[in-house]
Amino acid sequence: MDEILSKLSEIETAASRIREGAELQKKALDQQQEDRISKFDRQVEAEAEQEVEKLRKELSRSVQKDLEEMKKNAEVSLADMEQYYQQNCQKMVSQIYEKIVRK
Repeated sequence: MDEILSKLSEIETAASRIREGAELQKKALDQQQEDRISKFDRQVEAEAEQEVEKLRKELSRSVQKDLEEMKKNAEVSLADMEQYYQQNCQKMVSQIYEKIVRK
Protein backbone atom coordinates (compact mmCIF):
# COMPACT_ATOMS: atom_id res chain seq x y z
CA MET A 1 0.00 0.00 0.00
CA ASP A 2 2.83 2.36 0.87
CA GLU A 3 4.40 1.49 -2.41
CA ILE A 4 1.22 2.45 -4.26
CA LEU A 5 0.98 5.74 -2.34
CA SER A 6 4.62 6.42 -3.08
CA LYS A 7 4.07 5.76 -6.80
CA LEU A 8 0.97 7.99 -6.79
CA SER A 9 2.98 10.72 -5.08
CA GLU A 10 5.72 10.37 -7.70
CA ILE A 11 3.12 10.51 -10.47
CA GLU A 12 1.55 13.59 -8.86
CA THR A 13 4.97 15.27 -8.59
CA ALA A 14 5.81 14.40 -12.19
CA ALA A 15 2.43 15.71 -13.36
CA SER A 16 3.04 18.97 -11.47
CA ARG A 17 6.45 19.36 -13.11
CA ILE A 18 4.95 18.66 -16.52
CA ARG A 19 2.20 21.22 -15.88
CA GLU A 20 4.76 23.82 -14.72
CA GLY A 21 6.93 23.09 -17.74
CA ALA A 22 3.92 23.40 -20.03
CA GLU A 23 2.98 26.73 -18.42
CA LEU A 24 6.53 28.04 -18.84
CA GLN A 25 6.58 26.83 -22.43
CA LYS A 26 3.17 28.43 -23.05
CA LYS A 27 4.40 31.74 -21.61
CA ALA A 28 7.53 31.57 -23.76
CA LEU A 29 5.45 30.84 -26.87
CA ASP A 30 3.05 33.65 -25.99
CA GLN A 31 5.98 36.04 -25.64
CA GLN A 32 7.45 34.88 -28.95
CA GLN A 33 4.09 35.41 -30.64
CA GLU A 34 3.78 38.90 -29.10
CA ASP A 35 7.29 39.71 -30.29
CA ARG A 36 6.46 38.53 -33.81
CA ILE A 37 3.24 40.54 -33.82
CA SER A 38 5.07 43.66 -32.60
CA LYS A 39 7.79 43.20 -35.21
CA PHE A 40 5.17 42.73 -37.93
CA ASP A 41 3.26 45.81 -36.76
CA ARG A 42 6.43 47.91 -36.81
CA GLN A 43 7.32 46.60 -40.26
CA VAL A 44 3.85 47.33 -41.65
CA GLU A 45 3.89 50.80 -40.08
CA ALA A 46 7.33 51.55 -41.54
CA GLU A 47 6.25 50.35 -44.98
CA ALA A 48 3.06 52.39 -44.79
CA GLU A 49 5.04 55.47 -43.74
CA GLN A 50 7.43 54.97 -46.66
CA GLU A 51 4.51 54.61 -49.07
CA VAL A 52 2.84 57.74 -47.68
CA GLU A 53 6.10 59.67 -48.02
CA LYS A 54 6.53 58.42 -51.58
CA LEU A 55 2.98 59.48 -52.46
CA ARG A 56 3.50 62.84 -50.76
CA LYS A 57 6.62 63.48 -52.84
CA GLU A 58 4.87 62.41 -56.05
CA LEU A 59 1.95 64.69 -55.27
CA SER A 60 4.30 67.57 -54.51
CA ARG A 61 6.13 67.06 -57.82
CA SER A 62 2.82 66.85 -59.68
CA VAL A 63 1.50 70.02 -58.04
CA GLN A 64 4.78 71.83 -58.75
CA LYS A 65 4.65 70.74 -62.39
CA ASP A 66 1.03 71.89 -62.70
CA LEU A 67 1.88 75.26 -61.11
CA GLU A 68 4.78 75.77 -63.48
CA GLU A 69 2.56 74.91 -66.45
CA MET A 70 -0.14 77.31 -65.23
CA LYS A 71 2.46 80.05 -64.77
CA LYS A 72 3.83 79.45 -68.24
CA ASN A 73 0.31 79.55 -69.72
CA ALA A 74 -0.47 82.76 -67.82
CA GLU A 75 2.74 84.35 -69.10
CA VAL A 76 1.87 83.34 -72.68
CA SER A 77 -1.66 84.72 -72.29
CA LEU A 78 -0.33 87.95 -70.82
CA ALA A 79 2.20 88.30 -73.63
CA ASP A 80 -0.57 87.67 -76.20
CA MET A 81 -2.77 90.32 -74.56
CA GLU A 82 0.13 92.77 -74.45
CA GLN A 83 0.88 92.15 -78.11
CA TYR A 84 -2.79 92.57 -79.03
CA TYR A 85 -2.92 95.80 -77.05
CA GLN A 86 0.21 97.15 -78.72
CA GLN A 87 -1.11 96.27 -82.18
CA ASN A 88 -4.66 97.51 -81.61
CA CYS A 89 -4.27 100.31 -79.08
CA GLN A 90 -5.02 103.17 -81.48
CA LYS A 91 -7.89 101.26 -83.05
CA MET A 92 -9.45 100.58 -79.61
CA VAL A 93 -9.00 104.22 -78.58
CA SER A 94 -10.71 105.35 -81.79
CA GLN A 95 -13.58 102.91 -81.26
CA ILE A 96 -14.07 104.08 -77.67
CA TYR A 97 -13.93 107.72 -78.78
CA GLU A 98 -16.49 107.07 -81.51
CA LYS A 99 -18.86 105.35 -79.06
CA ILE A 100 -18.58 108.22 -76.60
CA VAL A 101 -19.05 110.91 -79.24
CA ARG A 102 -22.03 109.18 -80.84
CA LYS A 103 -23.98 109.03 -77.60
